Amino acid sequence: MPKAFQGPQPAFVPADEQDSIYVGKHGNDANSGLNIDSAKLTIQAGIDTAVANGAAVGSPYVVKVTDAGIYDEALTLAAYVHVYAPNATIQKSAAGGSVITATANTRFTCAILDALAGQVGYSHSIVGTGYLTVDVMNAGDGIGVLALNVGTIINYRGRQLYVNNGVGIGDGATDVGHLHVELEDIYITGTGTGVVRFGAGDTIGSIQHIRNTGAGTGRALWCISGVLALDIQDLNTTIAIQVGAAGIVRGTIAMLEGGTRIYAAGASVSIIFGNIGYPYGDLETITNAEHPYTILDTDGTIRIDTTAGIVDVVLPAALNRQGQITEIVWVAGVNVARILTTGADTVDGAANFTIAALRDAFTSQSDGVSDWAFM
Repeated sequence: MPKAFQGPQPAFVPADEQDSIYVGKHGNDANSGLNIDSAKLTIQAGIDTAVANGAAVGSPYVVKVTDAGIYDEALTLAAYVHVYAPNATIQKSAAGGSVITATANTRFTCAILDALAGQVGYSHSIVGTGYLTVDVMNAGDGIGVLALNVGTIINYRGRQLYVNNGVGIGDGATDVGHLHVELEDIYITGTGTGVVRFGAGDTIGSIQHIRNTGAGTGRALWCISGVLALDIQDLNTTIAIQVGAAGIVRGTIAMLEGGTRIYAAGASVSIIFGNIGYPYGDLETITNAEHPYTILDTDGTIRIDTTAGIVDVVLPAALNRQGQITEIVWVAGVNVARILTTGADTVDGAANFTIAALRDAFTSQSDGVSDWAFM
């Protein structure tokens, strides 16, 4: 079983002893920002004031947004200046670019973050860690969260991420950024992708649901290179996982539904999901018409019916499938039922196995190298 989903952690809440700059729709950028009555009007003015007032390691500032207003501005964050806008909406009506350009040693909290087509909601390209907590992220036809450089680390926590034809969470095509993700839901309404990994870094974390909604036909996970390591409770998209020749996908999936489950490209593809088979996989009945049948990663229990003739079921390569489990049972017929292996693999130490009697059932588990051991 995958671990229980914990949900996003609490949003960043500034400590009382931190210096503060206040922002609100009642404010004016000519104000000092040092109290609510003299608030700044824009978040960027608040950030710039905190920098001017000496924000530094050991002396951080917090820009506190006091209302639930819509802040239409392109924000450039500064180190040791944290933005706390738990009820506000952040967007940028000007075309292109990033709504929020992050840097290391920053924390940003808001209620809603909107990215238009061609925009990035939150981009981070500086070596170091940025923390993002967003209740609702609208990536739309843009990109929600983007890591852009070697040594970049983004910790992203949220409740809902909406994608149309864009990308929810991604990285630069040749970079090694790292993304840590805790999300409740990713909704894909068009042809977009929930989480994509182009570079050689990693994206890790937990997501409760990834699903197509409406007429959505997009994919949940796309790993061209690097590592996607995610624990997912419920995955229901047209393409669940697409993996390139240099990609590695691992983790747990409790429920897997939808169209094409696994789409792999390249001989060296590595997909490692410990529980993608039994007891969560598909129930398949195999007859002589499907003989020989190669067991899929999404198959859980294989029922063999030899009424119309012999049936061989072939276990996939054990390599990189450590912990994957498949159950095979002979349910009907009098002809031969066998379990075969791929290449030089073995099944419980042998090249193949002939099932002796009707109703015999076997549960096998991959050692991740070359053997499927009976349990």
